[in-house]
Amino acid sequence: MIKSLLNPLGPTTTSPLSGLPEQYASSFSFGILISVIKDPLLIPRLYSVYGTEKFLYFLELYAPTAFTAFLDPLVLPSLAWPLASFLTSDVIYYSPFFQYSSFSIPFIIMASIIAVSKAPIEQQRRLMALILISTLIVLLGVSPLIHFQYQLTRVDYEIWDALKLIPSNATVLVQNNLYPPFSNNINAYTQCTHG
Repeated sequence: MIKSLLNPLGPTTTSPLSGLPEQYASSFSFGILISVIKDPLLIPRLYSVYGTEKFLYFLELYAPTAFTAFLDPLVLPSLAWPLASFLTSDVIYYSPFFQYSSFSIPFIIMASIIAVSKAPIEQQRRLMALILISTLIVLLGVSPLIHFQYQLTRVDYEIWDALKLIPSNATVLVQNNLYPPFSNNINAYTQCTHG
């Protein structure tokens, strides 16, 4: 009963992203980087695919610090992820609701702190007020509570009901796309999909 509920189709090697809308259900291809190295004129065309989303992502990354990061050279490493991710049409890589922003955020924050600390005291106060205002504006605009809504399905409820039937000390093997609800169990494992 539990086995058929948790894995009704039997073993699968589908991507854990397979349940997401199609624009999220793919992975980054290093073939894109090779193509760009061979033909740099591809860059403008690749950057224009989902261009509005890419531009908004850039704003969402740098606007909370009022773009002060660009006043210090430490901002350069923060540009690596957006510039690489903009080569793909996979929206997951330039969405603020996924973890990929964390590649750039530490550099943005540090560059902003260093840039503001180099300014005269009076200008520092103005910059801090500007950063506070721009952070509030951006966070209100991209809040996951406002924009990202997930509707629980019948299957979600069935998985949560099945979780209640599994003893806390049991070892559990689940397919990749079912792992998140089980991730708090130290004895939960995903199936091996290679080899």
